Amino acid sequence: MSNILAALAAIVGYILATYLPVRQIIYQTKSKLPVNRWLGLVPLILHAYVLYRLIDIQAVQNLAFVNLFSLVAWVVAALVFIVSFRTSVANLIFIAFPIAAISLFLPILFPGKYLVDTAADMHQLLHILLSTLAFSVLCMGALQAVLVGLQEWLLRHKQASLLIQILPPLELMETVLFQLITAGFILLTIVIISSLISFFPILHATIWQKMALTLFAWLVFVILLIGRWFFGWRGQLAIRSTIIGVLLITLVYFGSVLIQ
Repeated sequence: MSNILAALAAIVGYILATYLPVRQIIYQTKSKLPVNRWLGLVPLILHAYVLYRLIDIQAVQNLAFVNLFSLVAWVVAALVFIVSFRTSVANLIFIAFPIAAISLFLPILFPGKYLVDTAADMHQLLHILLSTLAFSVLCMGALQAVLVGLQEWLLRHKQASLLIQILPPLELMETVLFQLITAGFILLTIVIISSLISFFPILHATIWQKMALTLFAWLVFVILLIGRWFFGWRGQLAIRSTIIGVLLITLVYFGSVLIQ
């Protein structure tokens, strides 16, 4: 199967896996089979196949920006699919799957090239994998923060909306948000420690700038989690802090690829 056909099939699968649950909620119908819950598995497999064909090129890996963006979108979608069997986080599908579908267009329409031989340096491969996982979990936190913000605004202004029907109670949404932030923070801490111990020349100007941004984002999450645990921070403060921290990590994650 060609990359284009596989990508188009995955995009259609993502659309169906997003639309059918929403349609079910709108018309308040129940599926006789739990097929809707598993619809996302097919596009995820096809998406993984496309990424494998795009990234793994002979003896090197093509880590161009569009490929990395699609990889992160796939990891987020896959994690959301796995945890979607818990109703408290199933709502993320309605954001993660469309983003994953959009991310498949980019490598096909705008192919890029940034070749890295990760096989020659296992430390670098491990760093890329850990960084991708940490960034993906934090992106899930950012998506959750956006949903919490919309839900809070709708409730405050007493607006009737389909979103209110789809989402769990606000308190549960905020609990899930901080669970995601905590998990992402732990992974980010592991990435920072492994980077300092393993192989990075910290005194190099570019590496130092990236590390400084990473530490600043790490500090944002530390303050946010301390504020939550000891002072009960929530609402707009938590939402804005999460998005700021994730934006900083986004600059770090994609910076080395964009500035070539």
